[in-house]
Amino acid sequence: MKLTIRMRMYSTSAIIIMLTIILSILSIYSLRTVKDRSNQITDTWLNAVDLAHKANKTLVDFRSREYVHIIADDPELVDDAEKDLKNLRSEFEKYINEYSKIIKSKKEKNMIEQINKEWKSYLNISNKLLYLGKAGEGKVAMEATLGYSQDHFTKINNLIEELVKRNSKSANSVHTENNKHYNDARMRFILISIAIVLVNGIFAIYNGRDVSGRIANLSSIIKETAKLKLSDDDDKISEVKISKSRLQDEISIMQDLILSMRCELRQIINNIKDNSDKVALSSENVSTTMSETSISIEGVARATSELAEGTADLAQNVQGGVDKINLLAECINQCVNNSDTIKRHIEKTTKASEEGMLYIGSLEDSVGANSIIANKVSDQVDILYNESKSIEKVIEVINSITGQINLLSLNASIEAARAGEHGRGFAVVAEEIRKLAIATDTSTKEIEEIISIVKKEVDNTKSQVTESISAIKQTSIASDSTKKSFENIEDQISGIIYELDILINNIRDIDKSKDEFIITMDEISAISEEAAASTEEISVAMEQQSASVEQVSSSSNELIKVVHDLEELVNRFRT
Repeated sequence: MKLTIRMRMYSTSAIIIMLTIILSILSIYSLRTVKDRSNQITDTWLNAVDLAHKANKTLVDFRSREYVHIIADDPELVDDAEKDLKNLRSEFEKYINEYSKIIKSKKEKNMIEQINKEWKSYLNISNKLLYLGKAGEGKVAMEATLGYSQDHFTKINNLIEELVKRNSKSANSVHTENNKHYNDARMRFILISIAIVLVNGIFAIYNGRDVSGRIANLSSIIKETAKLKLSDDDDKISEVKISKSRLQDEISIMQDLILSMRCELRQIINNIKDNSDKVALSSENVSTTMSETSISIEGVARATSELAEGTADLAQNVQGGVDKINLLAECINQCVNNSDTIKRHIEKTTKASEEGMLYIGSLEDSVGANSIIANKVSDQVDILYNESKSIEKVIEVINSITGQINLLSLNASIEAARAGEHGRGFAVVAEEIRKLAIATDTSTKEIEEIISIVKKEVDNTKSQVTESISAIKQTSIASDSTKKSFENIEDQISGIIYELDILINNIRDIDKSKDEFIITMDEISAISEEAAASTEEISVAMEQQSASVEQVSSSSNELIKVVHDLEELVNRFRT
C-alpha cells in the first residue's frame, strides 16, 4: 500500500475537520433545541399562566365593581361602576379567548368551555342583580350576590386557578426536560471534544515517531556511506528495519534507492580491486620482460660491435672471418629466439592492456549508473522538502478553522449575554467551544514543531546526498585518468611490436645471407664491406630498440604507479 506522508497528513486533517464539523453541528442542534423549548415555555405555558392570572384578576375586579354598583347610592358612582363592569367584562372575555387559542390539551378545552358556560350564567345573574340594585332593591341584590351568584363566581375562580396550576406544572416539566436535554448535549460535546483531542494526539504521535524513526535510520545509512563504509552487514540491518515498515512512502523509496546505490558501489569497488590487481600483475610482467629484452639487445649490440671489428680485419684473415661468421651465426640464432620471446610477451601485454580497457569501460558504466541513482535520490529529497511545505499550508488552514471556532465562541457568548437568564446554558456551550479551539490551536503548534524537525532532517539528507554525488564524480575522474594511461600503454606497445617485426625480419635476412657469405668467400672483401655497413645499421637499430624498450619500461612503471594510486583510492571504501 503506497501512502505518502502528505496523504497521511491530509487524512489526519480531514478527520479532525470532520469531527470538528460534527461537533459544531451537534452544538448548533442542541442550542437550537434548547432555544425552541425555552420559546415554547415562554410562548405557551408562561403566556397561558399570565392570561389565566389576568382573567382571574379581571374576574375579581368585576366582582368588586358589582358590590360597588349594588351598594352605591350616588348615581355617578353607579354609572362609573357600570362602565367599569362593561370594560372588565370585555377584558375577561378577551383573555379567555386568547387562552383558548394557545391551549392544546382536551382537558383544558373542556375547562374553558365550563368557564364560558359559568360566565354566561354569572352574567345573567349579574345583570339581574344590577337591575335590582338600580331599582332600589339593594338588600335583595346583595343577598343574591352572596348566595347564588357567589357559587358561579367560585366555580369560575376555581377553574381559572386550576388552569394556572396546570400550566405552571407543564412549564416546570418542560423546563426539567429542557435541562436534561441540555446536560445530555453538554456531555456529548465534552465526549466528542475529548475524542477529537485523542484522535489528533494519536495521529500526531504515530506519524511523528514513524517519520522520525525512519529518517534517523536513513541518516545513519547516509553517514556510513559518506564514511565510505559499504559492508554487507550494515545493509542487512537496514533492510530488516525497512521491512518492518508497512507503508511505501517517499522515505521508503529513498531508503531503497540508497541501498541499491550502496550495492552498486560495493560491486564497482570489488571490480576495480580485481582489475587493478590484474593490471598490476601484467605491468610487473611487462617490466620484467622489458628488462630481459634490454639485456638481450645489449648483447646484440655488443655482438654487432665485435662483428664490425671482425669485418675490418676480414680481408687480412679470412679464416678468422669464417670463425667470426660462425660466432655471428650463433648470436643471430640467439637473437631470433630472444626476439620471438619478446614478441610473445609484448602480445600478452597487449592483451592485458585490452582487458584493462574493457574493465575501465565497465567501471565508467557503473559510475554513470551510480551517478543517475544518486541524482534520483537527490530528486526524491527535493520532493520530500516540497511536500513538507505543502503540509505547512494544511496547518495554516487548520489555524484558520481554529480562528473561526474562536469567532463562533465569541458570537455565542454575546448571544448568551443578550438572552440573560435564559442564555446561561448557551454561555456554557460557548465556553466549551472556546476550550476546543484552544486545544486545537495547541495541537496544531505541536504539529508545526514536528514538521520543522522533519524539514531539518531533510536538509541534512540533501547535503549528505550532495557529498555522495561529489565522491562519485571523483571516482569518475580517476577512472578517466586510468583509461588514458591504458591507452598510452597500448600505443607504446604497438610501436614496440612494429620495431620488433622490423628487427626480426632483418635478423632473418642476416641468417639467410650467412650461408651465402661462407660459400662466396672469394668475394669476401666486398661482402665484408657490406657486412660492416649492415652491422652499423644493426647497431643503430639496436640503439633505437634499446631506447624504445626503456620507454616501454618507463611506461610500465608509470602504469604500476597508477595502479597503486587506484588501489589506495579503492581501499578507502570499506566493503
